[in-house]
Amino acid sequence: MLISSTINFKIMKTIQLALLEFSELGEDAKSKAIQQFAYFNVEEDWWRFIYEDAEQIGLKITSFDIDRGAYCNGEFIVDAKATADLIVGNHGDQTGTYQTAKFFLNRLLEHEKKAPVNDQNAEQMDGFGDKFLKSLLYDYLLILRYEYDYLISEKAIIEAIEGNDFVFTTDGNKASALEKLAIVE
Repeated sequence: MLISSTINFKIMKTIQLALLEFSELGEDAKSKAIQQFAYFNVEEDWWRFIYEDAEQIGLKITSFDIDRGAYCNGEFIVDAKATADLIVGNHGDQTGTYQTAKFFLNRLLEHEKKAPVNDQNAEQMDGFGDKFLKSLLYDYLLILRYEYDYLISEKAIIEAIEGNDFVFTTDGNKASALEKLAIVE
């Protein structure tokens, strides 16, 4: 019986690349690197913390579109007054949500002083709650837009690049995968 085998020899080549941190790149290379990472910060659930913030004050955001549709949908987890109280207690007085909550609470207080408790009054107060929800969802739409705009800003992209220790070739191309292939002796 004749046994045959083939042995493949591979020639190992050594290639040296200069891998640079973002701060070491020239201006053109930095611009190229920034372009490559333009949407890095918004590729995954970038809105998660805003949703969590809303839930902490009793609002569940169910969907949004910061583009052409320009909407934010949601519902109260607790009643409107409890949500407004949570906002006043937890959001700064310079925020849009705080201003919206204070307006709602003041309007509610004025109405309670003037009107007797009856079914018509309860309906009107529900209307106040609906308007408050609509205004609050608009505030959160603005928050979502602001956050998105920040995350795609040059400043935020550079922070992400530097925070993740990405490395680049001298022309600004991401080289992190090349670095992982290197054999360290």
